[in-house]
Amino acid sequence: MKNYVDYDELEKIILDDLINESPSDLIDLSTHTYIDSVEDISIIAEEIELNVATISGRGIINIELQYNSDRDVRNGDGLEMSANFNFEFVLKIDINTKQLIKSNYNIDTEKFYS
Repeated sequence: MKNYVDYDELEKIILDDLINESPSDLIDLSTHTYIDSVEDISIIAEEIELNVATISGRGIINIELQYNSDRDVRNGDGLEMSANFNFEFVLKIDINTKQLIKSNYNIDTEKFYS
């Protein structure tokens, strides 16, 4: 990613996008799902054409799951827990503005159900 998008920028782009888009794979896990962070981002492939970087890779997403309402949790009738999941991504990023053009995520939540 030399001189185009560095790892810190990439993590921020991915985190912001996941928070804004709220993938259904995660939303369906609990009453309230909060995305905390992404980490261990690794690039599998990248291609740059006409100032657009297409980047594919993988990482780990850390989330907080809350079951029932905030009030229920305070009263001991709810549950909060942390989880993390592996995910893969393909992003198209404008290398001049560092703006995300398009994203696709595959989040592996299978371990949650086993």
